[in-house]
Amino acid sequence: MPKLRTYNNYFILALAIADLLVAVVNMPLFAMVIILGRWPLGVIFCDMFSFMDHAFSHVSIILVALISIDRCIAVSYPIRHRLTWRRRSRAILIIAVGYIIPVIIWLPLTGLWQVIHGIDERLFPDIKVSLLVVSS
Repeated sequence: MPKLRTYNNYFILALAIADLLVAVVNMPLFAMVIILGRWPLGVIFCDMFSFMDHAFSHVSIILVALISIDRCIAVSYPIRHRLTWRRRSRAILIIAVGYIIPVIIWLPLTGLWQVIHGIDERLFPDIKVSLLVVSS
């Protein structure tokens, strides 16, 4: 539907995708850690989860900030914003920045965290939770 492909709707779609990634990827994996009390998927997936957890959440926050900045500029300078900013290419560029910045920040940090700190432990070590069984 071409009528739905507006400047503002690109931002709404980008934010919806970022929030969907958090809901579909981060939340189930974190729920698994809470329920099991350990990280059962190994070291590589632990690093991948750590990256996705930080990056996807950060994407959502940055997109909200970029949308707010765009709206502030639109209200402060309505004519200039309408003539120069409100283009599909500008919206895609702003959204791309919102997705790229967290990847640039979190990929090296989460991938090299143990190397930087000289730690062999992971965020979710393989420990088992002991359940207390109360007998009557």
